[in-house]
Parts: sequence; structure tokens; C-alpha cells
Amino acid sequence: MLTPANLRPLFARPELASALFPHLPSDLPSPPSVETLERVVSSPQFRAAVRNLDMALRTGLLGPFVRQLGLPEEAGMGIESFLRALQEQARREEGEGRVGGTGACGSS
Repeated sequence: MLTPANLRPLFARPELASALFPHLPSDLPSPPSVETLERVVSSPQFRAAVRNLDMALRTGLLGPFVRQLGLPEEAGMGIESFLRALQEQARREEGEGRVGGTGACGSS
């Protein structure tokens, strides 16, 4: 589940934390500090949003959305499987980018 304890290691990585900034509420300081990010993910609003997303995934309401993202059907089984599928997709795309970029340069 998305908890402050699970997310804290991400906030320690500047490149990941900065990638989160555009998706945060506009009334936060720019760029938000690690402490601000921790307060956001600890807030009742954030926890409620995660629960709502999890419920929508578990009921199948987001099945079409999951498929549009190019994720496997099991990604729609809950927040944990959804996040795992996103992580795997990011790894594949990152690997394809490295291989494709290297291959393109190497074949020229």
C-alpha cells in the first residue's frame, strides 16, 4: 500500500522527488521539501484517495483505464498489483530505451 514509510525512500532520491512535484497540489511550496511530501502522503485526503483508487481497481471500474495504459488485466486487481505493473512497465520502457538507443547508434 502507499504509506509514508513505503514512500519515504523515494523522497530521498532527488530525481524521483522532482518527478512528483508537477503532480502535487499547486498550493504547496515549489519545490516541496521532503517534509512537505511526507505531510502530503500522511494526510487523510491522500489516504482516502489511495483507498478510492484501490476500490475502483478491485471492482473493475478502472479496467478500461488499466488496458489503455497498456497494463495487464491483473493490474486492475488492486493498488498493489497496479503499482507493480506500472513499475514493470517503466523498467521495460527504460530497458527498451537503453537498448534501442544503443542499438541505433551501434548500427549506424
